[in-house]
Amino acid sequence: DPGTRYTIWSGITGGLFLATSYLGTDQSQVQRYLGAGEERTSKFGLLFNGVFKVPMQFAVLSVGVLLFVFYSFIQPPVFFNQTEIDRAPEQVKKELAVLETDFAEVFEQKKLALLAADWDQAHELMDQQESIRATYMEKLASSVDGFQKKDTDYVFITFVINNLPKGLVGLLLAVIISAAMSSTAGEVSALATTSYVDYYKVFFKDRIHHEKRVIRSLTAVWGVAAIFVALAAPLYENLIQLVNVLGSLFYGTILGIFIIGLFVKHVGAKSLFWAAVIGQLTVLVCHLLNTLEIMSLGFLWYNVIGSVVVITVALVFNSFVKK
Repeated sequence: DPGTRYTIWSGITGGLFLATSYLGTDQSQVQRYLGAGEERTSKFGLLFNGVFKVPMQFAVLSVGVLLFVFYSFIQPPVFFNQTEIDRAPEQVKKELAVLETDFAEVFEQKKLALLAADWDQAHELMDQQESIRATYMEKLASSVDGFQKKDTDYVFITFVINNLPKGLVGLLLAVIISAAMSSTAGEVSALATTSYVDYYKVFFKDRIHHEKRVIRSLTAVWGVAAIFVALAAPLYENLIQLVNVLGSLFYGTILGIFIIGLFVKHVGAKSLFWAAVIGQLTVLVCHLLNTLEIMSLGFLWYNVIGSVVVITVALVFNSFVKK
């Protein structure tokens, strides 16, 4: 079913196109290979990056699975975003406390059912837990202005703060911040460099002597743009999905352009340009129809559609241009 977001087919096909485009054409990755001292080092970096992604992603996703197991036996909060609970009026907090007691009772029964391997009973009690959680969130939503009901991004940090030794908490937070700074610096630098080379140097040839100042200004502009993207993150289920949806909207078209440029060199620039425009519009229309629920299509397929449309249209256009 192409409407199902994650299947073995969308993973193998759409995931293949997405990963190929990300590791092979995305400036944030390519700049690392271009920055190598020699070709051999660049090739090694590319292969290592591609191979290392597999165990790294497996480890990241395993954390989620292990947290699910952990909170099946150690009682979790009813709602993980404590900040939203603190904003509730005192009267509502008293009502929430009653629901928390009910939640704790159901959790203990569910834990006993799991230990006894009574799966049917455990599933029934899980449903009861979710029902209490839904009521809890409804009360918060009705009493807290601008309530953010999504709390999935708070699960891991709640585990870290409540269950790890204080020194390790500080170390882990430092690691998370350092990793975020490193990734953000690489992405913003890549965007600024691409903007400068592909646009500024083309349209403002007479001002190229202000190179450093322009690149710094572009870095600041893209930094502000990144903040706005981050503010949109709560609209999505989780951050990994947000990144992959945004990537899938453009990666297919980019990959199609690179495939034509590298392997089908008789295709002209005009044909490829209009093929890229049509390919990108096709992907955006698919996403719009998906959003409006007129069509059902998993976002990983955008990568396949974008690439195939660009390659096909470029070849067709080129044959007409020649004629």
